[in-house]
Amino acid sequence: MGGLGHIGVKFAKALGAEVTIFTRSESKIAEAKKQGADHVIVSTDADQMKAAATTFDYLLDTIPVQHNLNPYLNCLKVDGTHILVGLIEPIEPTIHSASLVLKRRVLTGSLMGGIAETQ
Repeated sequence: MGGLGHIGVKFAKALGAEVTIFTRSESKIAEAKKQGADHVIVSTDADQMKAAATTFDYLLDTIPVQHNLNPYLNCLKVDGTHILVGLIEPIEPTIHSASLVLKRRVLTGSLMGGIAETQ
């Protein structure tokens, strides 16, 4: 959870959403809850990721470094949307198209403006 992730949590909570944060580190659980997360999933825990399968309508991906999108795509419900706002080049490894096509999932991106535009 960095600056953009914190903003995402604040906006989602202000709009009345139930917010779950994915983190690779258990050390960030307390901070995630402090920022307003209702739930935290440690993405390196296979059991937690399995339990999260087909659970979410939307994922806002603020991770600014290369990472495997497939485990997160599997967490989306049918017609779910994964929104990339962290610039990662190139996207690796290959995205499994069946995960998108068979569940009508959407992988998209959004450009966030600077501080002036955000305010």
